[in-house]
Amino acid sequence: MEGNPFAELAEMLPEQQGKKSGSNTGKLIMRMGTVLTVTPLTVDVGGITASGNELRVNSAMLEHTETVVPSGETPPGFEASVTPVLSVGDTVLVLTEDDQLFYISCKVVSV
Repeated sequence: MEGNPFAELAEMLPEQQGKKSGSNTGKLIMRMGTVLTVTPLTVDVGGITASGNELRVNSAMLEHTETVVPSGETPPGFEASVTPVLSVGDTVLVLTEDDQLFYISCKVVSV
């Protein structure tokens, strides 16, 4: 599952690390981040500006194409371009082990 951010996240979990290396080498820390720019994606995480290879993002949060099958219809449906769900100023939930590689799991809002 190379390139899959959730597979990489699972690799970071202590249970997985223990299986892989025989020891529990780290913990994931939850942090809140703020989107500074969307293209290229840049996020402020506790005063650290992260972008590029420092980020792993839930792919559903980025611009992509999906196959859509309307309710009550049979496939094949049609393809639609989906715009990013992130905007400048959005708050995101970020997981990190070392404040060098950041996993953006979702956008969060206040209710």
